[in-house]
Amino acid sequence: MGSCGLILGGSSSGKSMYAQRLARSLAGTRPLYYLATMEPRDAEDHARVAKHRRERAGWGFETLEIPLEVGSAPTEGGIVLLDSLTALAANAMFSPGGPGPEKAEDFLLRELDCLIRRAETVIAVSDDLFSDGGIYDEYTEAYRRLLGHLHQALANRAKQVTRLTLGIPVHWKEAAAWARPIC
Repeated sequence: MGSCGLILGGSSSGKSMYAQRLARSLAGTRPLYYLATMEPRDAEDHARVAKHRRERAGWGFETLEIPLEVGSAPTEGGIVLLDSLTALAANAMFSPGGPGPEKAEDFLLRELDCLIRRAETVIAVSDDLFSDGGIYDEYTEAYRRLLGHLHQALANRAKQVTRLTLGIPVHWKEAAAWARPIC
């Protein structure tokens, strides 16, 4: 079974760039895969996707756009950057082809476990949506609960859990093998 790491942070915190550097530092001669889960729906989404493509150009990633069934990604023996768990959870809950709110957690945990087994290492990027103290409608709260459960499950499986704030990584859990500098 492969290993995994979880990179958390708020919007524009630097988590994706940090995860790219980490993936590249771990790759050695293994293939690098960028597993893109966002289904762009508006101009802002398309701009974010374009920005991420520009940022990883020339880094050696093979991009796989798989919005839902990540366990079937052809990533055997590679280093996988899954960006993002946030979008993957939204797809599972709200997309027409997804399992829906009642089955999303079990479905996603099976998919993530399959992905982790197939790859050498999976680095999952996710948004921290829990710091604002807001109370939302039942669907948004159900989504936040799902994402929180996924964060906990991956943190338990992970060798490294890092949160970025203002581009500064704070390691909550760190394996010695992953502790080398990544800049």
